[in-house]
Amino acid sequence: MGATVRQIRSIVRWEAATVVVLGTVLGFAVALGTLTLLHVTTGSSFLRPIPPWWLLPLVAAGAATATLAISSLPGRRAAAVPVLTAAKTE
Repeated sequence: MGATVRQIRSIVRWEAATVVVLGTVLGFAVALGTLTLLHVTTGSSFLRPIPPWWLLPLVAAGAATATLAISSLPGRRAAAVPVLTAAKTE
């Protein structure tokens, strides 16, 4: 109630960005943990838990780009709904 169109779009973008950051960090942590576990149990030199240095920024940038592109439409749609109409449906 009382938020401007710009504020609503910003809220939607920040929520989407939070999900992307948490997903990226947790995904890398789980992947590295699993890879480390496989490396320790198998003793394989092929399964090294050392990712390339460029992989994390590349994945994070791709996820951020996709988030901004995908969250723009829901932000616009949420901002276009009148407040009283939204309150009635809740």
